[in-house]
Amino acid sequence: MLRSNVTKSKSSPTETDDIKEYEAQRYFPPGKRILDMLGVTAASLGHGKIEVDGPGLRHLISKYAETLRFDADWYAETNPDVESARLAGDVPSLHKHFIVTGYWEGRLPHKPPFDPNWYRRHYKDIGATFPETDVDGMREHFLSSGHSEGRVGTENALSDADSWWNPTAR
Repeated sequence: MLRSNVTKSKSSPTETDDIKEYEAQRYFPPGKRILDMLGVTAASLGHGKIEVDGPGLRHLISKYAETLRFDADWYAETNPDVESARLAGDVPSLHKHFIVTGYWEGRLPHKPPFDPNWYRRHYKDIGATFPETDVDGMREHFLSSGHSEGRVGTENALSDADSWWNPTAR
């Protein structure tokens, strides 16, 4: 018997049921619309470097940043300047700040996982710079500069990061 990933209701679905199901899903625009927004064609993809519309690209990446896990308490604690601005009414919300500004400034939306032993072994320059016992120093390096350099804090994150930095290897 073949299994289907389509959920069947006991009664016939109505137009209202279809609308509710559609609205429960996160909207993702058609590929053609995204290409139009970026000012490129499908034929130009996969043929080396292309020029794209900057504001369109920023919008697209910001929409993706909205979906990242966000820890408001951690963000406020690690970004006291933003928390002060929020309390003063200059920033509508910490999450909005992250999406509009913080992501582009290299701020992190949550405390990323970190394995100091793996970090030291994997990144030879870290191993040469930090003694094994300087866990706080390695963590501070990762949070202040390692992450923005494209480094990851755990072995499990490595393959996901590699898929971003080496898109042709997919």
